[in-house]
Amino acid sequence: MYKLLVLFVGLSVGFAGCTSSQCWDCPRGTAMLTNLNYDAKKDQTELTLLPYGGIIFPHKWVQIGYDESSKARIFLSDSTQLHASLFPFQRYKEVYQKGRTDQEQLAAFTTWETEFWRKEQHVTIDILQDSIATRGYVLGRAYDPNDKDVDVTFLFGTRRGLLYNFRGTSSKWTQEELEVFLKGLFMNN
Repeated sequence: MYKLLVLFVGLSVGFAGCTSSQCWDCPRGTAMLTNLNYDAKKDQTELTLLPYGGIIFPHKWVQIGYDESSKARIFLSDSTQLHASLFPFQRYKEVYQKGRTDQEQLAAFTTWETEFWRKEQHVTIDILQDSIATRGYVLGRAYDPNDKDVDVTFLFGTRRGLLYNFRGTSSKWTQEELEVFLKGLFMNN
């Protein structure tokens, strides 16, 4: 279980900037105002991430933490845990290059991030669906074949210069159900 926690926390290298509305000493222009609201009538949870927009999750999700290294909010719904972040590509100074298309930025980010996981987390990466050119996302899985507790499904997507970064695990959902959920989450936001 410890390795899964390390994998979840260590999946991304830290980024510059502040992502908290309570940040008092952030450089100008880097603070992000956030809000999480569950609408029972619509049975959906809305995460507002100003100035970038937001993410709407089907059903009720509760934020249970924040991963400082990847700037991702950690949510729980039933037996499913989800890390979610939304940032412009410029925040990823390690791979961002001015003049690239969103698809080129996403391809570079995916290569950089998965190589980091392979080298630093020692996990196997399977790209399950590369739809960068057609739908703007990459769906994959990071796992340790020798440790059944280390198994994360991820989706990196791009739209309007923003990178959607979702990672999920579930003790209740099948791998296919988790993949369908992550694709739907991206496509509906």
